[in-house]
Amino acid sequence: MRLLHSGDTQLSYEVMGDGPPAVLLHPFPLNHHFWDAAAPAVSTRYRLLLPDLRAHGDSELGAGPVTMAKLADDLAALCREEGVSKAIFVGVSIGGYLLFEFWRRYREQVRALVLANTRPGAETAEGKTNRLQVADRVLNEGTAGFIEEMLTRLISPVTRSNRPDIVEAARRMMQKMSPDDIAEVQRGMPGLDSDAGDD
Repeated sequence: MRLLHSGDTQLSYEVMGDGPPAVLLHPFPLNHHFWDAAAPAVSTRYRLLLPDLRAHGDSELGAGPVTMAKLADDLAALCREEGVSKAIFVGVSIGGYLLFEFWRRYREQVRALVLANTRPGAETAEGKTNRLQVADRVLNEGTAGFIEEMLTRLISPVTRSNRPDIVEAARRMMQKMSPDDIAEVQRGMPGLDSDAGDD
């Protein structure tokens, strides 16, 4: 793993393969190991940058909520560090949310976007309330209950029954996050920052 200082935090990432650059961004609350099954094949044609987003995996939280603006700036810092002026960006869930913000701020660096299980619009009032309640609950009760709920939400019953290895791999990734990590990601999670404007 490589390390990078970005703003008020230290980020961890991996680089593999050779060819045109592609950046693969994992969903919350996982980390770059989300791509373990696909990365070896894709790296035969592309130079992959596989970061742990701020507060995920081995990357540090920094100060305050994990906003899309911070994540977009972290991504720009990663590209500078690795000499990448233009790349293909692939984002799942929070990885996609941050790519909408990255596009607003750094669109000249985007060769192509691949967005999966994400949305461009602002969230509902109910969604925001739920996120903030999750943040408070994790800080008060710890991460164990949250992780088990997420496993149920993210992994189908058939997969949970037939592929305990996938369930355990996801659990291990989630367990890398502290209560503070999860809470601050939840506080900064909406698809668009409140100061996003009308671009």
